[in-house]
Order: sequence, then structure tokens, then C-alpha cells
Amino acid sequence: MQARETPRQGSPVQTHTAMILRMNAAELREFLREEMETNPALEEGAPIAPDHPAGASRDELQRLEWLCAGDAQNAAYYREDAAADGHPAGPETETLYQHLKAQVDFHALSPARGMAVELVLQSLSPNGRLDEPLEELAEQSGISSTGMQKALQVVQALEPAGVAARDLEECLELQLQRQGERGLPLIIVRRHLDDLAQNRIAQIVLETGATRAEVEAACQRVRGLDPKPGAAYGGWERVGAVLPEILVEMGEYGPEVILQEGRVPALQISPFCLELMLEGEAEVQAYLQEKLQQARDLMDAVKLRQKTLLRCTQAIVSRQGNFFRFGPKERNWLSYDTIAADLSVQVSTVFNAVHGKYLRCRYGVFPLKYFFD
Repeated sequence: MQARETPRQGSPVQTHTAMILRMNAAELREFLREEMETNPALEEGAPIAPDHPAGASRDELQRLEWLCAGDAQNAAYYREDAAADGHPAGPETETLYQHLKAQVDFHALSPARGMAVELVLQSLSPNGRLDEPLEELAEQSGISSTGMQKALQVVQALEPAGVAARDLEECLELQLQRQGERGLPLIIVRRHLDDLAQNRIAQIVLETGATRAEVEAACQRVRGLDPKPGAAYGGWERVGAVLPEILVEMGEYGPEVILQEGRVPALQISPFCLELMLEGEAEVQAYLQEKLQQARDLMDAVKLRQKTLLRCTQAIVSRQGNFFRFGPKERNWLSYDTIAADLSVQVSTVFNAVHGKYLRCRYGVFPLKYFFD
């Protein structure tokens, strides 16, 4: 019997499958949009959903494990090559996200407040600014506007001062308030930033009634503030906004798990590309054949991710019946080993499947990791 051919190390199938499994919804949406821009054979189409409510089969999950193991091996080879080239693969510089999160005492926060704080931390830009409106973050996550505002206050109280500001004025104001400043520098930040930028000292003197020496000293104080307090942290990586992919509702026989449509862009093979395959010249056909295979590999990888996420979540929810019936106080601590045993897969598969994924239920929005010890 001829042995079944397996994907070669580093092939598009392997790379997409391993990488996509670990992506959260926001990261996957951005990745797929970039792929659609560069691959003429790929376009938006019918919603992506698992073929069967039972999720991925054992054979599919075992194939996924093989692909992920190969991807991890490639990463190890890359680190070795980097070290050999004089670029050591030691611990990376602490990221802004890591620095801020280490300061938060999540045990002292309610699950809802902790979730909101995590969302704010994940949404910060590289310079520490919160560019996304709180209203949009609240709508995406199902958290109230009041809850998001209180979470923002928690993050703005962290070091360095000025992080999570919505604009330059708020960033500088937060730093002055942290320093205990309540006088002229604060007035300049709130009312005269444009004058300061244009060095219109006389205008500030006229409108504030302060002396020129006082204004110049206050302006110097403001110029010494950091407009980008997060930029000093290296190795920054954006975690991505929270987009709950799983909806858990109470049905007649207990909690039911539903993959929320629209979280992942729908994909299909371009009909126009297929027509060119039949009518184009040989060189064009060869190019499109390659792009067509890449598109199919990507679609298969996304489909397997969806099915795997569904099956893992079903296993988690089946062991958390009291949580979904009576609330967070009834949370049952799980181990990755337990869920892996339920699914007959390796622990790494469960860990990657739940990484960065969130569910929404009547008690709020929770990361899947919330249920693990």
C-alpha cells in the first residue's frame, strides 16, 4: 500500500494550519483580508462554519497536531539560525502590554472588570495611546460603557503615566496630574497646546494673565513630558481587540455552544479566476494554478480551525454546566490535560485552540482560558 503523502516541512498548508489555529478573531480577520488582497483566486463568499456540529474529527485533530509540531520545529530551527548569525534568541525586551498587565491585580477585580481591563490593555497602540473609541470596545465585547470607563481608569493609573490616553491633551494631562500639578502647565495643556506648538508665548500670557517668565517656565514643563509613553518599551506586539467567537446559550437540555457568524470573513474561490484558468495563456494558467492551490489550502486551514475551536469549547462547556446555569461563582477549574483527554488529543492542541479566544454568555464575555487553572 502506498504511504499517504504528508505536507512537507514549511509548506503553505502546514504554516497556515499551525498559525491560524492560534490566531484570535481580530488577528485572523486582518490576516485573511491581507490574503484576499494578494491572492486573485481568493475572495469573500459564503459564511465559514463547521460542516457538522460535532466539530473536528479525531483524525482531523491528529493531523492538526502533526502540522503544529512541525511548525514548532521550524521555529526552533529559526532561533538556532538567528543565534548562529550573531542575533541571540534570548528573552525579548518586555513589551508595553506585559509591563502594564504585570501591574494589575486581577484577583482584586470582578471577572467583568478584569475582562474590561484586559480589553483596554489589548487595544493600546505601540505608543501607549488608546485609539479605539470606548463605545466601540463596549459594543464588540458586550461590556457596558460604564464598565469600560472604569476599566480605562484602572489602566490610566498604571506606570508609565500617560498610557491609555485618547489624545495628546489627555496624555499630557495624565502625566501632570500624576506629578501633582494643578496650576499653569495644566491650563496650557487643556487650552493652549496649539499656541505652545506655534511658540505663541505672548498669546498665552495675554489669555492667562500670567507673567512671561511664568508662562515660559510652564511651557518648558509641558515640553518635558512624554507624548508617547509606551514607545520606550521594545518588542511590542499588539494582542488584538476582543471579538467573542463563541456564544453560549441555555437550551432545553442545558448550555448550547454556537459559533458566531461574521467573526471570520467568509472565503470562496473567485469565479473570475476559474474562468481565466480555462481561457488564459499557459503562463497565466500556471500562475493561477499556484494561487488557486494556496487559496484552497488557506480555506481548509480556516475551516479546520473553526471546527477545532467548536469542539474544544463544547468540551469545556460540558464540564462547566453550573457556571452557565448559576454564574461565575460556580466556575469549575479545569486542566488542559482533562480537555485533551476528553478529545483524545495532545495538550498543545487544546492550548493553541483556546489561546486568545473568547465566549459570550448571559454573565458577560470571558476568555476560554478563564476556565483553566
